[in-house]
Amino acid sequence: MNTKIPYGIVAIVSFFIIFFLGRNYVHYGSLLPSCRYTEKVIPVPQALSEGIIQTTMTSYIALGEDKEYTCPSIIRSATNEIVSTQIMDDVSIGKGYYEGRGRKVILFSPDKKLHVTGVSEITILKGGTSGSRTDYLIMTDEQGLVYKIATKNLSSDKNKLFLQFTSPSRSQTLERANFRANSNEPFVFSGQ
Repeated sequence: MNTKIPYGIVAIVSFFIIFFLGRNYVHYGSLLPSCRYTEKVIPVPQALSEGIIQTTMTSYIALGEDKEYTCPSIIRSATNEIVSTQIMDDVSIGKGYYEGRGRKVILFSPDKKLHVTGVSEITILKGGTSGSRTDYLIMTDEQGLVYKIATKNLSSDKNKLFLQFTSPSRSQTLERANFRANSNEPFVFSGQ
């Protein structure tokens, strides 16, 4: 009985392994990528860093590590995610979405005062190409707890705005329009 493996099969298998590892190295920067996103830290606009943020309506906090962002980064350190009532009431997302990922959901205390300490631009890599891009505000409270909120999760409906921004020069509710209009533009913070 002949137990030798034909060289053609070995060559084909070797080609696919080298192709897969090479593709990962080119697109993800490593042979066996563990990170499927990149993070770019953006300087906090001065107008945003000088103020405080408080809730104006009921909102929630999803506590615990977000399994979607497991690579060492600023976004990973923000284990408290601010979530609007609008998202919690959504049938497809809602409380079950966060709890299904091992996170606990609690009401957000309206007396918390948050200071923006960073802005992270997260780009999800899909199939070797840049996919969706999301900006996150990274904030801390008086006790040093770190929070995050995606600017795309801020409401554009004037009746559902739930975060108030106050600085020495102005006071306004935060809405999606205060930030980047689309993912091709640089991060901006504009007042109304």
